[in-house]
Amino acid sequence: DVQAYQIGGCLINKLALGFFADKAMTLDVDVTAQNFVAQAFTGSLSPVVWEEINGSLFKGYIDPTTIGTTLVNMTDATFTIQNNWTWVWVGDGNLYPALAVPKAYSAKLVTTTFFDSLTQLAAFQANTERKVRVSVAGTNIATSSPTTAKSVTLDWYGYFTDSPLQVASDLWMVKSTGEATFDTTATNPFSLTVANGLVTLP
Repeated sequence: DVQAYQIGGCLINKLALGFFADKAMTLDVDVTAQNFVAQAFTGSLSPVVWEEINGSLFKGYIDPTTIGTTLVNMTDATFTIQNNWTWVWVGDGNLYPALAVPKAYSAKLVTTTFFDSLTQLAAFQANTERKVRVSVAGTNIATSSPTTAKSVTLDWYGYFTDSPLQVASDLWMVKSTGEATFDTTATNPFSLTVANGLVTLP
């Protein structure tokens, strides 16, 4: 079967990006689409040049004021966007939905940090906004000026609603969970930035 299809109206329903100090990064994406349209088959496609970034080299920061200032002993972080798209079917003569609307939007962050300071606990108890940055870098982008490394950077703004102590491998850890909220300085609740070359994937 050499029939190919164009998938129209693609929407990301859920995206989960995980950073871990002891294993590879994870990326889970749930995509929903409006319809499939038959297309001509294209053979002999060239492979994409790609580069692995070692996710275990990530750095985690948690700050009250300026994001990316205070490096903490973060062991893992998982960021999950949930759009909850719902397709709307109408009587328009088509056998596919006309439009999609999002329902309960969510941008959740779960971090685990080594409990070696009362700073984060005090911030949680005081309901202080947390500004969290998780970033990992690869090799430098060729011919970039100024020299810029390929990278993935997550900036998240919000309040931790749960931050219990737990024991893992006989170590006290803090597992914090929160939903993103709009930050007036950053003018967004979160951002996910990829710095990349023009012809290669990070």
